[in-house]
Amino acid sequence: IWPDLGITFGRMLIAFALAMAGGIVFGSLLGAVRWFERVFDFWVTLTASIPSLLYIVIIYLWLGLNDTAAILAGALVVAPSITFNVWQGMKSLDPSLSEMARSFAVPRWTTFRRVLLPQTLPFLFAAARSGLSLTWRMIIFVELLGRSSGVGYRIQYWYQLFNMRRVLASALMFVVVMLIVELVLLRNLETFLFRWRRAEAQ
Repeated sequence: IWPDLGITFGRMLIAFALAMAGGIVFGSLLGAVRWFERVFDFWVTLTASIPSLLYIVIIYLWLGLNDTAAILAGALVVAPSITFNVWQGMKSLDPSLSEMARSFAVPRWTTFRRVLLPQTLPFLFAAARSGLSLTWRMIIFVELLGRSSGVGYRIQYWYQLFNMRRVLASALMFVVVMLIVELVLLRNLETFLFRWRRAEAQ
C-alpha cells in the first residue's frame, strides 16, 4: 500500500498546487478588476456547474490515460471552488483601510503585508483547506477510472475481486494520512497564521 500512497499523494499535491495557483489568480482578478468580472462571471459559474465526471472523461479522451491527464483533471475540478472562495475574499476587503494607507503614503509592500493580506488570508486558508480535501477525493476517483497505480486503482482492483477487506484497508490508510495532515499540519498552521486574532482579543 505504501507505494500506492506515495503515488497518489504526489499526484494530489501537484493537482492541488495547480488548482490553488489558478484559483488565486482568477479569483483575485474577478474581485479586483471590474471588466474581468463582467466578462468571466458567467463562465466561472458555468465551469463550477459542470459535473466532475465530464471533466475527467474529456481530459482522458483528449490527453490519454496518463498521469498528466489525471493531475490536470483533478486540478480542473477543484479550481472553480478555490476561485469562488478567493473571489468572495476580495469582495470583502474594506476599501477604507486601503484609502487610509494611501492617504498616509504607506508603501505598497507595507499596505499589502499589513492591510490586504490579513483581510484575505482567512479566505485563502479556507480555500486551501476545502480545496485540499476535494483534491484528494478527486484524485482517488480519477485513479479509479483510468490509472494503473495509486490508491484509487488499488481500490478498483480489489473491488473487481470482490475483496471488501482490502478495499476498505486501501481506503482507510489514505484517510488516516489525510487526517494526520489536517490535524497536525493544517491546524497548527492555522494557529500560527492567525495568532494575531488571539492577540487582538486579549
